Amino acid sequence: MAKTFPKSALARQLAEEMGWNVTNTERAVNRVFDLIREHAEAGERVSIGTFGAFSVKKRAARTARNPHTGAAVEVPARDVLAFKPFKTI
Repeated sequence: MAKTFPKSALARQLAEEMGWNVTNTERAVNRVFDLIREHAEAGERVSIGTFGAFSVKKRAARTARNPHTGAAVEVPARDVLAFKPFKTI
């Protein structure tokens, strides 16, 4: 099972390794993710070096099932943020 690595832990580790203030590093990490979301929502593909690319995908409306009751539930169409990692050699 994959472990969860929260943004706050990422910011703390980055601050520790770089000798930066943790509070400002957390604000910077949050702003990076905000900028990725803002540009992707504006229809831009956000590509980050050898890491991967973020883009917005259209999800069609569909009928789903409530896992507790089994009842059919209509899920409306929506836009979702998608990430595609770059291939490694």
